[in-house]
Amino acid sequence: MSDSKSPFEIIFSYPVVLFDYDRTIMSLAIDWPAARESCRAWLTEKFPGFATGTTERMDEMEAAAIGQFPDRAHDIFEFRRQLEGSEMEEHTPQPEVISLVRDLAAPKDARRLFIISNNLHATVKTGLRALGLAGHFEAILGIDDVGLPKPSIKAAHLLHEQYGVDLQKSILVGDSPSTDGEFCRLAGIPYFNIQPFTTHCR
Repeated sequence: MSDSKSPFEIIFSYPVVLFDYDRTIMSLAIDWPAARESCRAWLTEKFPGFATGTTERMDEMEAAAIGQFPDRAHDIFEFRRQLEGSEMEEHTPQPEVISLVRDLAAPKDARRLFIISNNLHATVKTGLRALGLAGHFEAILGIDDVGLPKPSIKAAHLLHEQYGVDLQKSILVGDSPSTDGEFCRLAGIPYFNIQPFTTHCR
C-alpha cells in the first residue's frame, strides 16, 4: 500500500490520519435527499418555532436546531438515530479504504487513527466492529459527540484538547469537498479525497 505507485502514498507520510465514515469507509444505505426532507418536517413538528431553509443538508438542520434549542441536543438527534439504525448488511464497505486502514495500523508502521464523522457515534462504532476495524482507531468523534457537523472545526479543537493531536501533522481522508475538504481548509490541514479511488461510492 505504501508502494510509490499507490495513490495513497502521501497518506503514509503523516503520523496522524483522520477518516470520515459514510462513503469513505462504509456507505450507508440511506437516501439522503429524501431523509433531508423528512428530517425538516420532523424537526418543524417536534420543535415549534424552528425554521430552516430548503437547501440545507440534514446535519446543517440539526446544527441549526441545536443552536436554537441547545439543551435538547439528544432529542434533536432522535430522527437520525432511527434513520441510521438500519441493518448493517444493507451498508456497503469500501474495500480499498478498509485495506488502507489496516496498512496504516500495521504494528511496523502504526499511526494514530481517528474518525470524525457527521454520523452518530453508535453508527460508526457498530460499522467498525462489523468490519473488524474498531481496534485500529484511537477515538470516534460522531456528530453527537461534537454537537456540530463538519465543516465546523470544533472536532479539530476536541482532538487537540482531549487527545493531544498535532493538527499540523495530520491529514484527513474523506469523500466530500464541501464538508471534509472545507473542514480541512478551515483547520489548516491537508485533505485527501478518497472518492476517485473507491469502487462503491455512489
